Amino acid sequence: VINIGSITSTRGAKYTSAYCASKHALLGLTRALAVEYARKNVTVNNVNPGWVETDMFAGATAAVSKTTGRTEEQAREALASMNAMGRIIQPEEVAAVCLFLASEAAGAITGAAYAIDGGEAG
Repeated sequence: VINIGSITSTRGAKYTSAYCASKHALLGLTRALAVEYARKNVTVNNVNPGWVETDMFAGATAAVSKTTGRTEEQAREALASMNAMGRIIQPEEVAAVCLFLASEAAGAITGAAYAIDGGEAG
């Protein structure tokens, strides 16, 4: 099982308390299920992306632009600057971690949380 959380699974973020709470809950569920199903050879892990080039990200840049008066490009740059790499994560990068976790090579990994965030959580 691979749950898709968020970097907010492990920390808080302003203006998103309900979202953060739901992602914290998902991480807790992941870890509980990992323990419950470990002896049945079922792994359960959490993938926690930062800002990913998705429709949700496009909506966020539009909202930041509208709220702050910045252009959407300025909003995009501001969100990208939140991580150490200074860029937006690509969907393929998240998918690659999921493919690994679904492979036999990850057979001993369970209850883990993977940050795919360009260094934002650190």
